[in-house]
Amino acid sequence: MKKKNLFILTGIGVLLIIGILNYSGFCFKKLHYLSDNEKIRMAIAAINKKETKTFFNTKLTPFKYRISIPYHDVDSFLSKNPDCCSVVPYAGFESVTDEPVPPSFFERICGRYNSAVRIQYTYLYLEGPIDEDGNKGPVQQYTENRIGDFHMNNCGESTTTWLNEISDMHGTFYMKKDWNK
Repeated sequence: MKKKNLFILTGIGVLLIIGILNYSGFCFKKLHYLSDNEKIRMAIAAINKKETKTFFNTKLTPFKYRISIPYHDVDSFLSKNPDCCSVVPYAGFESVTDEPVPPSFFERICGRYNSAVRIQYTYLYLEGPIDEDGNKGPVQQYTENRIGDFHMNNCGESTTTWLNEISDMHGTFYMKKDWNK
């Protein structure tokens, strides 16, 4: 009976220690806490990718496409966008009171949500029209100032989607990009 109780108490103690470490932001994969610099560099690397997006009008007809132009690497991103980034305890989709909604206790104790990196940078892209038949037209190069929050777990991996707002002559469009896919 004493061995069983000792086994149960030991198990509870281990789970408690793991929960406390997760809640405090410890990364078990790397066996250390991530520094703010590591978090910023991981977030930049995750969003700095070449991709093509198609935009649709209200009739769900494609009317333009965009090809992002990634920076050469994280260091070039940082040199072109000084003071671009900061680590915030939580951020994201605002509630009805326009205040960021903090992560739940469960998300923190499981290590699913640790912090977010707020990134403000110049986004470079090529954009061209799409006609009624779906043919892509010639592209032009543009720049756009962007700001967004990159949510991450204790090991710096993305835990949410990246929400971009694009305003143009057709109104405001929202694109959701899941960086995990």
